[in-house]
Amino acid sequence: KYQHLQQLLKGMKQVLIAFSGGADSTLLLKVAKDMLGDQVLAVTAVSEPTPRHEQMDAEGLARELEAAHLMVSVYNLFITSLLNIKTGSSGFFLIL
Repeated sequence: KYQHLQQLLKGMKQVLIAFSGGADSTLLLKVAKDMLGDQVLAVTAVSEPTPRHEQMDAEGLARELEAAHLMVSVYNLFITSLLNIKTGSSGFFLIL
């Protein structure tokens, strides 16, 4: 499975990884960096309920792996989405 992941990544020019700092996304980031070098971007979604230590952990792991890392606030997206709730014939629909 590991070699298959390496081959998949090697066939890509660039990748963006949804990076939580957990075991799965950290492994994926490591393998992607090994295969693609600087053509990898780790992105962490941050919202109000995200504990600060989890944000710092993700930031530290990305730095340790020497990966470009972007933290994106999804709080405004969440609030905007709530404001766009529409009532449909079968209930509520969330429009993103």
